[in-house]
Amino acid sequence: TVLKDAVAGTVKYEKHERQGRTVHRWEVREVPRFYAEPGMPPAYTVVQRLLVSTLPDWKAVSSWYWRLCQPRLEATTPEMKAQVDKLTEGLTDRQKKIEAIFQWVSQQIRYMGITTEDSSPGWEPHDVKMTFENRHGVCRDKAALLAAMLRLAGFEAYPVLIQAGPKKDAEIPNVQFNHAITAVRNEDGSYLLMDSTDESTKDLLPSYLCDCSYLVAHPEGETLQTSPIVPCEENMVLVETTGTIDAQGNLTGESKIRFQGINDNVYRGYFARIKPEERRRYFEGVLKASITTAALTDFDLQPANMQDTSAHLSVHMKFTAKDILVGKGATVMMPVPRVGTKVGLVNFIIGRTGLQKRRFPLKTDYACGVRETLSLHVDPAVDSFVSLPQFTPIEDPTLSWKQQLDVDQASWRGRPALASRGHPGLASRVEGVSPSNRGQDARDTKEQGQDALATKEQGRDALATGGGTTIQGQSEFLIKVVELDPQQYLQLKESLKEIEYNERKMPVLARQMATDTPADVAVLDYQVEYNLNDAHNWIERHRVTKKVLTYKGVKDNAELKLDYNPVWEEVKLVKATVTNNGQAKAVSSQEINLMDAAWVASAPRYPAAKTLVASLPAVEVGSVIEYEYERLRRERPFFGVTHIFRGFDPVEQQTVKLAAPGTLALQILKDDNGVAVPDEVSPTVIAETTQQQDGKTVWQWQAQGQTPLKREDSLPPLQSFNPVLRVTAGDWRTYSQQVLAALTEAAGGQTAAERRAREIVQSAKTSREKIVAIRDFVAKNIRPAGPGLAALPLSAVTKADRTLADGYGNMTDRAVLLHAMLQAAGLRPEFVLVDYGSTVEPLQRFETRYPTVNTFDSVLVRLRDGAMEIYLNDTNQYAELGTTPADGRLVLAPAENKVETVSLAPEKKTLREYEYRVALTPEGHARIAVTRKNYGEWFGARHKLFYEMPPEERHRFYQEMVAEISQAAVADANLATDFTSYPGVEFFRVQVQRYAVRDGDYLYFELPRTLGRLFGLRSDTHENPFFQGADQSLRITTTVELPPGFSTVVLAPGQKQWRLPANGGTAQVHVAQPRGEGVPPLEGQDKIQTAAPREGATVLTFVHEVDLDPFILESAGYADLVDIEKQLAHAEARTVLVTQK
Repeated sequence: TVLKDAVAGTVKYEKHERQGRTVHRWEVREVPRFYAEPGMPPAYTVVQRLLVSTLPDWKAVSSWYWRLCQPRLEATTPEMKAQVDKLTEGLTDRQKKIEAIFQWVSQQIRYMGITTEDSSPGWEPHDVKMTFENRHGVCRDKAALLAAMLRLAGFEAYPVLIQAGPKKDAEIPNVQFNHAITAVRNEDGSYLLMDSTDESTKDLLPSYLCDCSYLVAHPEGETLQTSPIVPCEENMVLVETTGTIDAQGNLTGESKIRFQGINDNVYRGYFARIKPEERRRYFEGVLKASITTAALTDFDLQPANMQDTSAHLSVHMKFTAKDILVGKGATVMMPVPRVGTKVGLVNFIIGRTGLQKRRFPLKTDYACGVRETLSLHVDPAVDSFVSLPQFTPIEDPTLSWKQQLDVDQASWRGRPALASRGHPGLASRVEGVSPSNRGQDARDTKEQGQDALATKEQGRDALATGGGTTIQGQSEFLIKVVELDPQQYLQLKESLKEIEYNERKMPVLARQMATDTPADVAVLDYQVEYNLNDAHNWIERHRVTKKVLTYKGVKDNAELKLDYNPVWEEVKLVKATVTNNGQAKAVSSQEINLMDAAWVASAPRYPAAKTLVASLPAVEVGSVIEYEYERLRRERPFFGVTHIFRGFDPVEQQTVKLAAPGTLALQILKDDNGVAVPDEVSPTVIAETTQQQDGKTVWQWQAQGQTPLKREDSLPPLQSFNPVLRVTAGDWRTYSQQVLAALTEAAGGQTAAERRAREIVQSAKTSREKIVAIRDFVAKNIRPAGPGLAALPLSAVTKADRTLADGYGNMTDRAVLLHAMLQAAGLRPEFVLVDYGSTVEPLQRFETRYPTVNTFDSVLVRLRDGAMEIYLNDTNQYAELGTTPADGRLVLAPAENKVETVSLAPEKKTLREYEYRVALTPEGHARIAVTRKNYGEWFGARHKLFYEMPPEERHRFYQEMVAEISQAAVADANLATDFTSYPGVEFFRVQVQRYAVRDGDYLYFELPRTLGRLFGLRSDTHENPFFQGADQSLRITTTVELPPGFSTVVLAPGQKQWRLPANGGTAQVHVAQPRGEGVPPLEGQDKIQTAAPREGATVLTFVHEVDLDPFILESAGYADLVDIEKQLAHAEARTVLVTQK
């Protein structure tokens, strides 16, 4: 036993003998709480912990696992030996033989499997012949197969247990490993490790498995070892950017990006899982994040086959960016394009640095970096540079940052200098992993640096014969370690402050479209038949035939999942086969599993939903998958189905048949263009036929030759712009009365709920106080759990007393309890059903005219307090009464039998207001006061956040808020929050060293918040309609007090208003003229003290406002939206340049 990281005086140990047994006793008291930190190692590796084991040593574990695996490794076949011989034919080099076998197992054996072992499930691999034949397995299966095939090739290979994550405590042996890989023993006794689990890896061992504990399964036993760390030089992203800026300030350029090591592995794995057009869109986002107005004109990602790991992953993109210069007059500023700051893992792993200091280490996971060269020719019409920023390299044991920028001396009127690389950006961490070809990677990195120097010399030669200016530069950012201790973290924070400051520096001057990509799977035939006995009972039969075309198609279609609830439906998988080269293989019973739905364990009162999962065998590129299943539905409220005859895969033929009694009234909508797109005169897409058969009317709808939709961001619901069919036997009057009857019965006569309600409101003096008291009680005491209204029969609606006793309920049952308690308190509540779907009018009209039970799937309780309508059951105790996420949504009021639209009072609507007060010094230092006001849903969300946050977490959250302003920002006061009144207010102040850049007589800075990236557009084109699904209201007021002596504004955002297309709302910027007088206090700051501006100071005021409404925009109007966002995000919209009088 070992007690590690002991907290002194908190653990008492005793040992004594009892009845021939030794009893160990640890008594733990008064251990201080620890607070988790972003990016820290798992708590069990760094806090006080007790390690106990009955295992003698690590060698015992090693030999045990060898004995477990050995029979499985020996279950080989002649076909396996033949495959090994084929893979190694003609190869004499040891390493190349290993790599050939490794790559086959990695790429041809799909990661997927089931557990059939009788003993040691989770540890014991399948027989290697089973994995080989089925072409799928989990990590231990792939590791065992690779070891067996390497042994067939004559190598001494073994399975390996490895802990992917923090290193294990070596003092005490255990069997707690989470991954299995393979090892080949080298002549010197060391091991060559390899992980074949990742199907897109280029390297034998991915970088995410560096610095990890591993144990080789060996007959004689091995001890615990640690995998080597891959140096950052072998995990690089190399970027080469060239371009020209013309006389109008337009940039034309191209970037070549090459990924190495872990960067190759992570990005390759991600790109292998998405479609080609999504890959292009990803890099459009990278480009726009680097150069706001950029548009991608040409894009090439290699290799074309992501599984071709013989070549490095590389990208070549060409782009244009209109009007990148900031300013229109005699003086302009030039943002330096830096693609390297937005790509590569090094730019992601520093995103968890909001804390000022740490108690625990920060895991970076990888040592990696990015290196970029830049060559940019500026048209002579732009004139010459009058100021260039200067920089100092950063170099320490954990981080390296270097930047250099050279300008042709002939056009230089200032001083030579270095250029800013800029902060690498705080992005979400990309998950994935890998390193091999390391020597080649290092050589490539070195050669790139030599090529950059040659390019630099060539550029200088060119300047002698041509006009204009050429800027050439190099930048490098390296993270050298996989973990930083708390002291190293403090140094990292200081380095990031310097890097961020560099990002704000800019030079001052005196003035092909994507082609269609192949689909991942082709649907050859899709048939659905509905045989209705009546409006409530029917049988569905689904038959699907499709062909897998790509690796992504294999991943997406290798499993069949069917969700259902046995309480009112049955599902039967009739058949499922996979055909390769004319040989069909049927799914076996062992490959079919039945699982509970995710919500079942948390809500056992409700009938348990199930998921039938069939793992299809031997799915590979070229496979033809066929399956058929039946679904029996009974005692449903009414029949209603929707079919969309176009999707993201090509469909050769899709057929829907429906047989219904002739006496059954049906409503049918068939729209060839979609319900939100104007009808056009065009050939029929959905062919319809009807006939009479066996006393029933039989309809058939069929579409053929449907091309795939392009996957794009912000797509509307598919039924809005694609061929769609909806058939329904329901009407809202009948359904709403059925629901109302079930809800009313469950709420009535509930003595326990009524008694508890009277106790709760005993001291309440007004109806508002009663409502708040009951709402808060239910929110605090009844845990949300269970499915929505449409997922269960109405017989599953629970009586209020039972929900109160159980302490949990789904949304329906919580509404029942609220209703019963409010009524007992003397109030007049009513049930309403809400549709949280789109608020765009054509979609709302479609849903209300053609009922389905999934439309109004949530139950609210409505009351009236004077003139105000109050909706309960979709907010909690932190919300302002009268606010609701249902604002603008449709509600069905069963008692009144009508559909209405929720419309809140203006002051209850959702809005964020930011107020920034910036006071600058002549040196560029800033004092910034920030106020945020929260209205509507923001009030409840932020109220909950701050109320439930422990003091230490609040302190850390505040540090992250401060760091959002600047890495150099230091809190000047505690975070103040006030949610005792409405709206909720947050306030804090910071001091920021060098917030503005002082360059001679110039002082320039960026506004702390603007409307940039309002829609988050990543592409300049949109083939399908664009969808803004939610409303958004935002107001930002920024006042800037200029330092003494600086009163001449050279550049600043201008006043402008934009009216969004498709009636999508407005965005506007108001600018107040500089004035030399005090600024009145901001409204709502009476409780929070802020410093008044210096008397006589020059003050600039900018007000940014946006009010968005949901809309669907036709693709023809998308360019207008792009243009608006480019203007809002342009550096000119946030940059202010002033000079001395």
